[in-house]
Amino acid sequence: MIEKISNASFVLDNDWCFCEISNTAAKFFKRQQAYLIGKNIWIEFPECADQPVRKAYEKALQTQDYIYAEEYWAAGGLWLENHIYPSREGLSVYFKDITRRKKKEISFNKTAKRNALLLQMMQNTFLLTDEVLNVVDVNPAFCKILGYSKEEFLKMNVAHFDPELENQEISKRLNQARETGIVEFETKNKKKNGEIIDVEVVLTEMEIDGKIYFASFGRDISQRKRAEEQIINEKNLSDSFINSMPGIFYLYTKNGKFLRWNNNFETVSKFTAAELAEKRTLDFFDEDEKKLLKKSIAMVFEKGSAEVEAHFLTKDKEKIPYYFNGRLTYIEGKPCLLGVGIDISKHKQADEAIRAMEKEILNQKVQEQKKISRAIIKTQEKERNYLGGELHDNVNQILATTRMYLNLASKKDANYEDTLKYPLELIDAAIHEIRLLTAKSVAPLKNIDLRHLINLLIDGIENVTHINTLFVYGITNEKINDELQLNIYRIIQEQLNNIIKHAEASNIDISINVNENILKIILSDDGKGFDCDKKRKGTGLYNIINRVQSFNGEILLKSSPGHGCTLSVEIPFDL
Repeated sequence: MIEKISNASFVLDNDWCFCEISNTAAKFFKRQQAYLIGKNIWIEFPECADQPVRKAYEKALQTQDYIYAEEYWAAGGLWLENHIYPSREGLSVYFKDITRRKKKEISFNKTAKRNALLLQMMQNTFLLTDEVLNVVDVNPAFCKILGYSKEEFLKMNVAHFDPELENQEISKRLNQARETGIVEFETKNKKKNGEIIDVEVVLTEMEIDGKIYFASFGRDISQRKRAEEQIINEKNLSDSFINSMPGIFYLYTKNGKFLRWNNNFETVSKFTAAELAEKRTLDFFDEDEKKLLKKSIAMVFEKGSAEVEAHFLTKDKEKIPYYFNGRLTYIEGKPCLLGVGIDISKHKQADEAIRAMEKEILNQKVQEQKKISRAIIKTQEKERNYLGGELHDNVNQILATTRMYLNLASKKDANYEDTLKYPLELIDAAIHEIRLLTAKSVAPLKNIDLRHLINLLIDGIENVTHINTLFVYGITNEKINDELQLNIYRIIQEQLNNIIKHAEASNIDISINVNENILKIILSDDGKGFDCDKKRKGTGLYNIINRVQSFNGEILLKSSPGHGCTLSVEIPFDL
C-alpha cells in the first residue's frame, strides 16, 4: 500500500524500527528497502537523532495526534516537509523535499523576519550585530538584564560582555548560523556590576539592505542552571550517602530489575556495574532460600515493608549471612523496592561464641556440681566407715560385755537362767545385725579390690537367698582409681539390694568391662520387672543416677512388667 503514495514514506514501530518503506524514501536515504526493514532509524541515521524532527516523532507517538513539521536536514542540505501520523503500533511518516520553496521564503522574508522575531521575542533579550559582532541594536530587556544603557551597548563588541566566546568559538557559531539558518547554544554574559549570568541564545543570520547581520535572542537561565546544579549536587550527595553506608544499598522494580545500587554492592557481590544491570534480585540467593526471599519481597509490595535474614551469594559462590530490609517506594509512578543489607557474619560469630561460652560456663557449673556430689559421696563413705567402726568397736563391745555379765548371772543363780535366756538371744541378734550392717556400710577407701568386694556381695546374696549370680569381670591391666571403684561398688550394691527387695528374681547377671577408656557395667535380672514410666518410691535409683552423673557417666534402665530389668552404666575414665 505504501508504494501507491506519491510522497516518500515509511512506517516505524514503537521501537523506532522500520516496518515499511517506499522505494522513493529508500532512494532518498540511499539504502536498499530490504536492508532498512527492522533497522532502528536513530541508529541507522544518527545525524537525525538530535534533530527537532525526533521530538516531533516522540510527541506524536505520545499524544497520538497528527503533527506537521518542517526541518532542515543538514546531512543532505535539504529542507523537508513531514506529515506524521501516529497509531498505537507506531508512526506513519510522509515527507517531501521543500528546499526550493524554503529558499524562496527565506529570501523573501529576511527583512520581515527581523521585525517578526523582535516582536515574538520581546520578553527575552534581543541583540543585533554586524559580521564582526559590533553591537548594532539591543532591546530594553537586554539593557535591563546586563545593566548597560542602549548608548553604552552601541559602543561595544560582543566580546565585552560574553567572556566565554573565543575567536575560534565565535567563527564556529557564525558558520553554523550561515549553514543551518538558526543555531542554539548556551553561554555566559557579564553584567555591568561584574556578575556572571547563564544565557540561552538563539542565533540567526539575516540580510538587511544587502548587508549581513546576526540577530540573537536570549533569556537568562541562571535560575534554571542553579536548579540543575542543585539537582546534581543532591544526586552527588545521595551517591555519597549511599556509598558511605556500611552495607549494600539497592533499588529495584517489582520484576526484580535493579535501578540503582551502591559501590559496596559491587564490592561484596564481585560483579561489575554492567553485570549487575543484567541481574535480577533472586540471582543473589541459593535455591533453598529463594522461596523465603520471594515471600519477603511480595510482603514489601503488599504491606509496605519486610525484613529477612538470608545468605547473599557472590559471583564466586561465597555465601555471606546478611540481614535485609525493604521499603515500598515509587519511581515515576511505578512501585519499587528500596532497601539495605547488612553483613551479620560477625554478629553470627559473636552469637556462636556467646553460646559456646554459655555452654562452657554451664558445663563448668555442672562439673563443679558433680565434684560437689562426689565430695558428698566421699564424705558419706567416710561417715559410713566411721559409723560402722563405732557400731563394731564400741556398741558391739558394749553388747558383748553386757551378754557376758548376764550369762554369768544366769549361771550363778539357776532362778535367773530362764529369765535371762530371751534377753541373751536378743543381744545375740543385735550383735549379728550390727555385724551385717557394718559389713554393708564399711568399705575400704584405699587400695580397693573391686572384684573382691563384689564377690563378697555375691556370697552374701547366695548365703541368704536362692538367687543364682553370674559375675564377669573383664578388667585386666586397666588401673581404675579408688574413688571410681568405690563408686562402682556402691552402684552394684544398691541395684542388688533393689533386686533382692523387689524383683523376685531367680538369676542375676553382672558384667564389668572396659572399652576405649569407657567402663561398662551391666546388671540384669529375670524378675517381675516394672513400668519405667511410673513414679517409684524410695531413693535407691536416684542414688545410682547421682553417682553415675557425678563421674560424667550415662545410665540406661530397661524394664517392663514380666520381663525383668537391665541396668546399663557407662563411665569414662583416664588410664
